[in-house]
Amino acid sequence: MVKLLAESGRKVFVDINIFIRKLREISDYHRVSIMLALMNTSVESFFDCEDEEKQFILGQIQKSENPEKTMENYQECIKRGNGMEKYTEFENSGFYAKKE
Repeated sequence: MVKLLAESGRKVFVDINIFIRKLREISDYHRVSIMLALMNTSVESFFDCEDEEKQFILGQIQKSENPEKTMENYQECIKRGNGMEKYTEFENSGFYAKKE
């Protein structure tokens, strides 16, 4: 899919977590803008969009035996995945990075 988008010549906005090394393979500085949200935004707003996969996860959390505890656990996982180390990696990636 990435190859098809690249060949189309059209501008594309993609909201995705991707490894910097992979991003370097498929694009360059003039084609990438990394939007860095405050770390708590990624936790608090994770389920705000209507992304099918995120809504599926939310549904499974709500069906769990203890939804509050399950949500706390999931949010802790998001915090770890979006911690300062990851933020700094994107900030220092060599791509244009815009802070919230």
